[in-house]
Amino acid sequence: MLFIPSLWKRGFLILGLLMPILFFSTSCDSAKRLVKTSSTSLMKDIGKMVQLIGAKDYKSLIQNYAKPEDIKKMGDIDEVVANFDEKAALFLLKNLKLAQKATPKFEDNYTKAIFDGDEFDRPVLFEKGEGRWFLRDK
Repeated sequence: MLFIPSLWKRGFLILGLLMPILFFSTSCDSAKRLVKTSSTSLMKDIGKMVQLIGAKDYKSLIQNYAKPEDIKKMGDIDEVVANFDEKAALFLLKNLKLAQKATPKFEDNYTKAIFDGDEFDRPVLFEKGEGRWFLRDK
């Protein structure tokens, strides 16, 4: 009879020691999945942006990957597209292609991504919203 309570105590002790390990392992797995999911969806959207620039479909690029409030600050969609010239497209294309080969730094619970480094002309910023990654200026 004394052996059974002793087993219970050992069982609780072992369980008490294992719980933090199990919790830490589970939360690490969740974080890894979040990074992988965020990174995968970001790279997918960057690929779509590169395709739209290649096709010179600047209107679709701006409609899909510029935040609506940013477009409103610059005018209506047609004005923004008219001001997005070949030089701006090539500048963006160059930096997006660099981003495809780089690893982003995620912030704000993986809702913001930053690509930065000597190879970039300037930091390339993205913000997650409405199921996609928006290209941001600041």
